[in-house]
Amino acid sequence: MIVGKNFRFYAGHRNLDLTGKCSRLHGHTYHVECGFEMKAVGGITMVFEDIERLVEPIIKELDHRFLVHDQDPLAKTLGEANEEFFMVPFTTSVENLAEYLFDRIRTEAGLPIVNLTLRETTTSWITVSKPL
Repeated sequence: MIVGKNFRFYAGHRNLDLTGKCSRLHGHTYHVECGFEMKAVGGITMVFEDIERLVEPIIKELDHRFLVHDQDPLAKTLGEANEEFFMVPFTTSVENLAEYLFDRIRTEAGLPIVNLTLRETTTSWITVSKPL
């Protein structure tokens, strides 16, 4: 059985691997849809509140942050200006962010996640699926 839980966070970023509007500073309302493979015991898989308690801290680390690749020259500037940002070791594409969240939820939250959809806009998304 697949149990689903949705989350949301707001973040800014830029992608220097691209040209045009995506290479400029901009932001998104990201929607995260998680699917967990679970067995029902007595008609219950897991209380949604327990899933939220485990996943929400991971999502909240990104919320209202500027996401910056550690190789982006802006990382140094932001650090020198004592600005709050969230540095990652990868280009901040929606593909990389989806993989990053999936892996952290599986390892740090210890949940049996099998798919994660990350929506960057209302019309664009990436889905990561990995069997247990």
